[in-house]
Amino acid sequence: MRKLFNWLGFQYNKIFYPSNLKIEGFCSQCGVCCQKLYILIDYKPVISEKDFYRLQKENPSYRYLEILGTDDKGELYFKCNLLKDNKCSKYKQRPIICRKYPNVDMLKYGGILYDTCTYKLKPRKSFDYFLMNSMNKK
Repeated sequence: MRKLFNWLGFQYNKIFYPSNLKIEGFCSQCGVCCQKLYILIDYKPVISEKDFYRLQKENPSYRYLEILGTDDKGELYFKCNLLKDNKCSKYKQRPIICRKYPNVDMLKYGGILYDTCTYKLKPRKSFDYFLMNSMNKK
């Protein structure tokens, strides 16, 4: 039941509070994002190995991930075993979570774009648009 409420809350926020941000750019296939990645369960980062192994059993696309360690917040981070010479060895058949990377929702929940990433986070509307709207309300 908790999963359902989390999912409904997530969908509600997506519909009624859409992001003012968008992602632009392309994949340079540098592989950095595949060398240290975070996984969410119920929209929260995985913190226990037990949860991760359960997730692997439920979803085969997580079986190619390997636990690398725990960060200073206690969240597990992973690397992808499909990476060969910083390129995905199954790029055309990569799992849906890889195809959707990066996305604004991921960034809302603590995900990051690495410095080497050619994707960039941009506002949907210019600063001037927001400035003019705030001035018109006064």
